Amino acid sequence: MNKNIVFFGTPKIAANVLQELLKCNVNIVGVVCQPDRKSNHNKIISSDVKTFALNNNLKLFQPTKANEIVNDLIKFDIDLIITCAYGLIIPKSILEIPKFGCVNLHPSLLPKYRGPSPIQFALLNGDKKTGVTLMYMDEKMDTGNIIKQLSIEIKDNETYVSLYDKLSYLCGELITQEIDNLFNTNVYSLKQDETLATYTTKITREDEHIKWNDSSLKIIHRINALYDKPYAFVLYKGIEIKIIKAKINNEPLYGATGEILGINKNGITVKTSDGSIDITKIQFPSKKPVEVKDFVNGNKILNVHNFFE
Repeated sequence: MNKNIVFFGTPKIAANVLQELLKCNVNIVGVVCQPDRKSNHNKIISSDVKTFALNNNLKLFQPTKANEIVNDLIKFDIDLIITCAYGLIIPKSILEIPKFGCVNLHPSLLPKYRGPSPIQFALLNGDKKTGVTLMYMDEKMDTGNIIKQLSIEIKDNETYVSLYDKLSYLCGELITQEIDNLFNTNVYSLKQDETLATYTTKITREDEHIKWNDSSLKIIHRINALYDKPYAFVLYKGIEIKIIKAKINNEPLYGATGEILGINKNGITVKTSDGSIDITKIQFPSKKPVEVKDFVNGNKILNVHNFFE
């Protein structure tokens, strides 16, 4: 077959798709990812896609805006553009270049959870199922016709990290299954039902802040959805404490919402709107994450009957 493909993507999930594409009988003539970023310590951070592309001698572009490389892409005689978690708008001037169009891999079962945070929202909402969608791209966000979807069950103890890894694998599996089909001129695709569409937003600091008036299960969903970065957090006497792991406490305990009911090796027990949870792993500012069972003996910070905000 030996068709010419340009790949757009930036994070780990996209690097996994690119790795699977290298195993297929296609010619990856260019890879496009977002520019390098600076960390809080001014360290330059390269994306997973950039690292993978350079390690495999693939031609790399890192435009600030995708339309900066239109002329470069035209020279490649592109058959297909494949995108996954690129993170920047791809303009019409690029969408019109490839002979067989542009397809995108999105980690949700569209039209549910369009936008930038589909994995987190599936966990925040306590969904039992999610998946990945292969779709044609148009000028709007995640609205193109669906080519194929694969779904998986969300486990009770699922975190963002574990679900991200599963969906990364699933994206790679889906593109491998469909790559040959995408070079047909009459690929079957299904228009999305706009009445079922839901949208996600970028995770904000307010999303990260635990609300103790929520139910125990909803709080656990928030903690799991934000594991491992940026993590959910609480405030204690002005100190921001990241809550990394927690579980529901089924004991009939009484107190005010946000009140610390107990501190022992089983966890830090905190009252919620309908019960309580046991926090089992935390992180204080400028410290490494610590299991609560290792924290309690030297604890000089937290006190029972004080409150998390």
